[in-house]
Amino acid sequence: MIVSLRTTGTRFTGQSISPAPGGGARMMVEALEARQLLSATATVVGAGAALHRSVTPGVEQPLLNELTAAATAAARQGHATTLPLQITNVLLQDGQLVLQGLLGNTPFTAPITLSSSPNAANPDCPILDLHLGPIHLDVLGLVVDTSKICLDITAQHGQGLLGDLLCDVSHLLDQGSPLGGILGGLTQTNLNTLLGGLTSILNGAFTNLLSTANITGVGGSHAAGQACPILDLSLGPVDLTLLGLNVHLDNCNNGPVTVGITAERGPGNLLGNLLCGLTHALDHGVGGIDVGALVNRIIDQIFQHLP
Repeated sequence: MIVSLRTTGTRFTGQSISPAPGGGARMMVEALEARQLLSATATVVGAGAALHRSVTPGVEQPLLNELTAAATAAARQGHATTLPLQITNVLLQDGQLVLQGLLGNTPFTAPITLSSSPNAANPDCPILDLHLGPIHLDVLGLVVDTSKICLDITAQHGQGLLGDLLCDVSHLLDQGSPLGGILGGLTQTNLNTLLGGLTSILNGAFTNLLSTANITGVGGSHAAGQACPILDLSLGPVDLTLLGLNVHLDNCNNGPVTVGITAERGPGNLLGNLLCGLTHALDHGVGGIDVGALVNRIIDQIFQHLP
């Protein structure tokens, strides 16, 4: 059985945090622009010095210390880090599946659609198609935009309760039954198993997608006042094995799933102001360093210290 998940486009904007008194954002950019960074340590110290003037009092020094240690370790050891994005739940709300997630500590939601398509190898278990529309997130000036995301899930009866449920759901969808009625007819235990399985499958897909192994672009020059490019990622079409199931990942048009991470300067855009400064450092290059891993690790460390 193949299952497809789809969502319509989703936009989310995180709450703003007011800039520190004294023009902290501008001071940060000036400090970074005055440097030509030659090592991971230099990069993080420059960023940390900027943060020291712009983040919440009491957070600056711990953040500076962790940024320096964590980013240097990531650069030296080549750790494949990811943007701190996590799918926390898939819920059934009014007959519609809804994804719940976190970018750092900031929650977001996105609708999911399920449909089915024929499975020539196993007609009794159609392919379940899970579709997500483009997702737009803006947290303190850190902007994440994805393409459409489609997961075609092939299950089999006898693969455990989750495999049996996926086959049954896709078979009923193939017969024209509405999703709300199908899911509403499940016992609470079976519904929890199905939704928990979809949550894990989505987390596995995003973990693969956001790996630094999929980075196709890092930083780059930008005109004053425009969004600052941070990272571009691309993956697929690709076949994955998640929870023992065969999952085909693409952009719903047999092309790669893409993620663009940019930063936007502005009042209250703590992350945008900081990361726009880092793009200038990346223009000069950082010799011998896995820059993608470094930037993602810095983003992750910043999110851990946000309220």
